[in-house]
Amino acid sequence: IMESRNTIPYGLNTKKATQLIFAGLVGVVVMMAFAYILRSLNIAAPDFAAQYGAVVDGRNHPDAFSGLWWLGLAWHLVNGAVVLPFLYDYLAHKKILPNRPREKGILYAIGIWFFAVVFVTTWANEGLFFTYMPDPLGMIFTSFLSWLVYGVTLDSMTRVRVVNELRIIEKKAA
Repeated sequence: IMESRNTIPYGLNTKKATQLIFAGLVGVVVMMAFAYILRSLNIAAPDFAAQYGAVVDGRNHPDAFSGLWWLGLAWHLVNGAVVLPFLYDYLAHKKILPNRPREKGILYAIGIWFFAVVFVTTWANEGLFFTYMPDPLGMIFTSFLSWLVYGVTLDSMTRVRVVNELRIIEKKAA
């Protein structure tokens, strides 16, 4: 297995970083829209801003649109637009994630979802796997779907960059 790891050093350039941030931003906005639309339909779904706000507040969920709620929203946007896309790119570069379309994004989303339902929900006083919430199974399912939306969006948008880089390399070789 170790022979399949990429030995080329990981590197970033402005174009790649911009594309990763844009892909992450689109992914996190689509993910949040999905979750908040479900919430508006009275379907159990995570309030990402309240989760992060609860972590900051010491485990009490802030009221919607309060200062802590907005802080939680900003934290979630930074994680989704900056931190997670760069981690995704690094794991893909090191071939920890498979190099197959969509599968890479799905597996990455499952990993983030697992981290979120084990650690973030606990820190936000929602319980391990949302056990303290009124509908834990509904929350687990909709948070899983939300993270899948994020992972597939991120994978789809970053795959365009890789394909374009390959075309540039082919043109230079010709």
